[in-house]
Amino acid sequence: ATVTSKYSPIHIQCEVGQPYGSISSGYTCGFHTGIDFPKVGVAEANPELFSCSEDGEVVYIYTKSTGTTPALGNQVQIRDNRTGLYYRYCHMLHGSIQVKVGDKVTTATKLGRMGNTGNSTGTHLHLEASTTQSWQCESFVNPGESLGIPNIRGTIVLYDDIPEPPVYIKKKKKFPWVIYFKKFRERY
Repeated sequence: ATVTSKYSPIHIQCEVGQPYGSISSGYTCGFHTGIDFPKVGVAEANPELFSCSEDGEVVYIYTKSTGTTPALGNQVQIRDNRTGLYYRYCHMLHGSIQVKVGDKVTTATKLGRMGNTGNSTGTHLHLEASTTQSWQCESFVNPGESLGIPNIRGTIVLYDDIPEPPVYIKKKKKFPWVIYFKKFRERY
């Protein structure tokens, strides 16, 4: 299946890899806490990552991972004012993060680049969503729901970059006879 979303965290065609909620004893919570978007069919080594929030704020960043620790590697966390959720971008490329705590973000904000830091087996974005910033197992939710992205492996995601059409307000024009009457009255 193919979907289009204006909230896609990657502004090029991407694909859902590991879906949210997959059960495995290898995961800390016993299930996959986010959606993985692997680097698939993209010539660029580390594609740019964008905010999936049209009205959000950066609440946390981690930039020191150059290897396999911490487990989620370099990351950016955003509080989304539209949904009230917290999004966490994980495994980002070392040295690529372009935002700082307190920055306001929109879907046009570049956060950094897809990477392979932390406990990761290849270049990908692991995107999590939580109802709280504490990131406890019971607070995770499927990030795809609020982004319009199905939680199905292999789903192709296209970024919808078509802006809303501008709204034009027509001014009411006066009838020609009203203008003529005003000019006539000014003269006499």
